[in-house]
Amino acid sequence: MTDVHETAYPRIKSQLTRHELHEIYSPTADELLLAATHARQHNARCCFLLLLKLVQRLGYFPALTEVPSRIVQHIAGFLPGKPFTFRQLREYDKSGARQRHIQKIRDHLALRRFDDSGEALLEAVAERAADTKERLPDIINECLEELVKYRYELPAFSSLVRVATRVRHQVNELCFNRLYKILSSEAKALIDALVAPGMDATESGWNQLKREPKQAKNQEIKTFLQHLDWLAGLANHLPSLDGISMSRRKQYCLEAHSLHADSARALKLNKRYALAVVLIQT
Repeated sequence: MTDVHETAYPRIKSQLTRHELHEIYSPTADELLLAATHARQHNARCCFLLLLKLVQRLGYFPALTEVPSRIVQHIAGFLPGKPFTFRQLREYDKSGARQRHIQKIRDHLALRRFDDSGEALLEAVAERAADTKERLPDIINECLEELVKYRYELPAFSSLVRVATRVRHQVNELCFNRLYKILSSEAKALIDALVAPGMDATESGWNQLKREPKQAKNQEIKTFLQHLDWLAGLANHLPSLDGISMSRRKQYCLEAHSLHADSARALKLNKRYALAVVLIQT
């Protein structure tokens, strides 16, 4: 599971300096006036300001009960009245006033609610990113950049992970299926022979594919050149890797190198053949 800390997804810092607290969470005179316009009661006005300053920083509206008390107290200090209680924040989070205030803040900031159009943009960006990137944090970061660019309110982090994971799987399956469909019967038979059961690690053709050059002595050079000739002979029966990005090829190679013959044999056919094709030609 991808951790939020691996990505650029905005989070509330647990530790803030006084300078950061003042610079980030101090409402302006115009913002105080805006809160007074849309919220008459003291508690509601403070909550409005909390939502406003938080969404400016994060790009989404968190539950106010999740906000560090230091931030709550700092913003409440700009309005006369009693300090907040956790119970009041919890009641506000469940209230209709919160939803009305969120819409007013969206309008004020020209922030677009994450709706079906936002979902469609997220899907399109994730698909584009997954074509050149394999790591989920990298895909998610590209999605975040585009959502911010088009001023969409950010969805929950779990939604970004779900979409990025699904789209990456779809892109990989398209690559695997494309290679699988254009492989000749002869090429498939050659790959099957590489993972034939009953071979030990040294005999397995799959493990031979992963052979690395050793110390450059005469015998080793000769042996490794023979190995390269063997790979070239296999490659002659295989389709081109055009259309598969270099970063994706590298990722497939890394995955193939991590597998023993038994593990490769247990893969779905389309993935096994695709990894073998990339490993032989990279």
